[in-house]
Amino acid sequence: MNKRVFSLKAKLIMMTLVIVLTVIAIQTAINLQRISKQKEALIHLQGKGYEQFMREINQSSEENMRLALMIANMDFVHQTMKTKDKSGLLNEIKPLNDILNNSNKFNYRIHFHEPGSVSFLRVWKPAKNGDPLAGFRMTVNKVQESKKPVKGIEAGRGGLVVRGLAPILDGGEMIGSVEVFCDISDIAESIDETNAIYGLDKIEATAVQSVQKLGNFNVLKSPPKDMGDVDASFVDQAVKSVMTKEAGNTLLTASPVTDYQDQVVGVYVRFLDIRQINADIRSNIIIMILVAAVLITVSFFFAMLLSNSVANPIKLIIDGLFMSSVQVDSASKQIAAISTALAEGSSDQAASIEETSSSLEEMASMTKNNAKNAMHADNLMQTANQIVTKAYKSMTDLTISMQDITVASKETSKIVKTIDEISFRTNLLALNAAVEAARAGEAGVGFAVVADEVRNLSMRAAEAARNTAILIESTVKKVSDGAELVQSTNHDFNEVAENTKRVGGLLKEIAAASNEQAQGISQVNSAVADMDKVVQQNAASAEQNSGASSEMNVQSLKMKEFVADLSLLIQGDGRSAVTSRHEDTKQLRLYQDTLPDK
Repeated sequence: MNKRVFSLKAKLIMMTLVIVLTVIAIQTAINLQRISKQKEALIHLQGKGYEQFMREINQSSEENMRLALMIANMDFVHQTMKTKDKSGLLNEIKPLNDILNNSNKFNYRIHFHEPGSVSFLRVWKPAKNGDPLAGFRMTVNKVQESKKPVKGIEAGRGGLVVRGLAPILDGGEMIGSVEVFCDISDIAESIDETNAIYGLDKIEATAVQSVQKLGNFNVLKSPPKDMGDVDASFVDQAVKSVMTKEAGNTLLTASPVTDYQDQVVGVYVRFLDIRQINADIRSNIIIMILVAAVLITVSFFFAMLLSNSVANPIKLIIDGLFMSSVQVDSASKQIAAISTALAEGSSDQAASIEETSSSLEEMASMTKNNAKNAMHADNLMQTANQIVTKAYKSMTDLTISMQDITVASKETSKIVKTIDEISFRTNLLALNAAVEAARAGEAGVGFAVVADEVRNLSMRAAEAARNTAILIESTVKKVSDGAELVQSTNHDFNEVAENTKRVGGLLKEIAAASNEQAQGISQVNSAVADMDKVVQQNAASAEQNSGASSEMNVQSLKMKEFVADLSLLIQGDGRSAVTSRHEDTKQLRLYQDTLPDK
């Protein structure tokens, strides 16, 4: 869908109107917030009035209870209550009741009760007495049952009353009770006249005389005139919680009233005149309308002046930008062609150098492996040479040891021959001894036995010497043969060591030559790698130049689009933005299709 393009003049006018309307909306919100705060302050003030009303009730109930206690402790009260002397009690208490009413702003009334919650004397209405109170006067029941004073609000036949009750005791025995009370409407009237009292109709309707009704409520104090009407539903809702509403030019606040048992027995309503606040609201609305009209008119002329002073210079800038974009487009195409050719040549050169570098790397790797293998073989030959040298030394030491064994064997053979000679001589001596013993006869018998044993021992020693001589001769022969074999082996080991040294020297020369060849190839490979990096950088730079020139061409086409949009913005000729850019957009897409993928 085509989008209509508005002129700069129209946009400036619309923007100014939006700003003006925003300012008006903000000012309206501020004024509404200020009015809301004023109403909150008034509601808070209404709450203060209710708090004052409840303080007055609490003070009044406390004062009534103190008066009841004082009356209950008077001597004449005790005497007349015990004797049931109503006239005597009336004559004594009437002056006190008159004094209370003359010195206070409330109308106090005193009522005496007999045990069993029966009316004994109403000071303000002496003729009416003897009626039972237990069915609806719970405070009287409570004070006579607990024998303790009671205070607070209680509903009676005349409406809501603030009471103070005290027991009349004679030696701890209940002889009656007394209460001092005043109407709750008197307390409300003492605060101000902008309030009303509604009591819940908990007493039988026949018992309440000349009381105006509002739904389920008795109107105990009528609302002020010309300050709005109070409906029964509003008062009924206030039984559960504090309620606030506006009725014309009046702000109404209704609060629940509780009795001595914290049970809701009525509703206290305050009225507040808010005519001045409503007048302020109307005047603020008129002022805001006038200010809005003035601001809209001024902003319209300001937008016209601003658009005329800005449009012409911007049109000149548009023309200059269009010419510059054409020149940039032409130059970018030439740069793109040159950069593309340079990039292709650099890429081919880089590929050739990369193949050469790969071949050199393989040669260098093979040469390094040959050098490593030669070094490893040289190390193995050196190890073998060391082992052969150790073996040659060991064979030399073995030859010397075997020579020492031959010499020791010869010496041992001589010792054995000496032992054989000694044995031979010992045998001859034994034979001579035996002959001499035989000559001696019986005296030489024991000596003959000893000589015979010595002869046997010498023969055994000779036999052992001969066996030892045979073994030694055999050992000497074997040692001589082994010495000859050791000398022959020693000569062979010496030749192996000489050949090993020669092979080790050849391997060292091969390893040194391989290392030198590997170093040379590594240097050539490093030079080729440096050349490859330079060629790669050239190729990358050429590709970047080609991409940058292509991007420059794209940006030049986009610049043409922006110039066209800016022209439409300034001129505002009503043409579609999509239609005005169709040709440049088509050209841009065709050019982008010809670009290589990055």
